[in-house]
Amino acid sequence: MIKGVTVGFRYKMHIVKKHFPIDITISKTNLEIKRFLGERNVKIVKLLEGVSVTKNEKNQEELWFDGNDIDKVSLTCKEFFIKFFC
Repeated sequence: MIKGVTVGFRYKMHIVKKHFPIDITISKTNLEIKRFLGERNVKIVKLLEGVSVTKNEKNQEELWFDGNDIDKVSLTCKEFFIKFFC
């Protein structure tokens, strides 16, 4: 508990694309993914309270999920994964 308050937790996820480029839009409350595998619909993942998402400045294909509560950060990553692969 003390580690989360002082340092925070970070989950890193990589965006892997082969042929179709994936467009990701980040806002404060949600994450929008467009053109996943050539699809035209937009997939929206809502961020839990206290979780923020940023793109790595050096590697634009890496997303960083940050927050003080490890449960909320991991649940947000799980929702992101489930939207695309289940």
